Amino acid sequence: MDTGWLATRGLEVNGSAVASLQQHLRQRSPIIRLLQAARQGSGWVSHFEEIEARNIIPGVAGDQHLVNPEFNAMLQAVFACSADIAASIGGRATERYFPLNAIIVRQGDHCDSAFLLLAGRANALSYGVEGQTVLLHEYRPGDFFGAVGFPEGSFEDAEVLAVERSRTAIFLALDFLALLERHGCVGVALSRALMRQLRATAGKVVERSTLSAAGRIHAELLRLARLGDGRSIDPAPVLSKLAMRVNTTRETASRTINALLRRGIAKRERGKLVIVSPRQLEEMIV
Repeated sequence: MDTGWLATRGLEVNGSAVASLQQHLRQRSPIIRLLQAARQGSGWVSHFEEIEARNIIPGVAGDQHLVNPEFNAMLQAVFACSADIAASIGGRATERYFPLNAIIVRQGDHCDSAFLLLAGRANALSYGVEGQTVLLHEYRPGDFFGAVGFPEGSFEDAEVLAVERSRTAIFLALDFLALLERHGCVGVALSRALMRQLRATAGKVVERSTLSAAGRIHAELLRLARLGDGRSIDPAPVLSKLAMRVNTTRETASRTINALLRRGIAKRERGKLVIVSPRQLEEMIV
């Protein structure tokens, strides 16, 4: 970002603005880094090498804010609020992207931030002392995780891994608590997201208690097919990931799918797994 880019938007940044920006960044999450602000003799800033993951830049042209309209529009959709309230929420948020397989939160680390997933998917995974992996939650856009409701932060009981390239809004725990107190729409959105997670967890507990391992695999295959056209799972599920989702072994998942293929209930077709007889598969959920 340089002064030419700012000038096209009618904005200017001077030395006092840089000092304000540096002070602000020091007070915010360590995710945000001001790597360099090189000054010319006149005092005008010539170049910011990087301002990572920021939606709002304070101290620009008399404390005017440089706004990312797309980011605020996504917040407006999540919180079902007005544009003004979305801008207020965005003013306390850090926007950050995570590539595929990036660790967003590490198990056991102290986390002082609340995360809102805006795009992509992420999984909460817990690891046992013998290396076993348990899938706790599957996060979708609109879900929250991290230090939600803990102003002092919290120690994370799970690792959160990006299973797609993901876009997040990150709030300091105290900032998020202040938004909860100030805007009812934030509390409503959080309540709905937590209820979705609770229902999904309850469903998994019920399935594990009442269904066999093969039955859980059948139920998961049917659920994945219904996310598409009702018959096709594209791409075909990875056996290790399928097994983790239903808390069984890869070998059990492999045997179960091979049995479906032999009986003609499912077939492989150009990288897809096609459920030939969804009704018959549903009857096998026991």
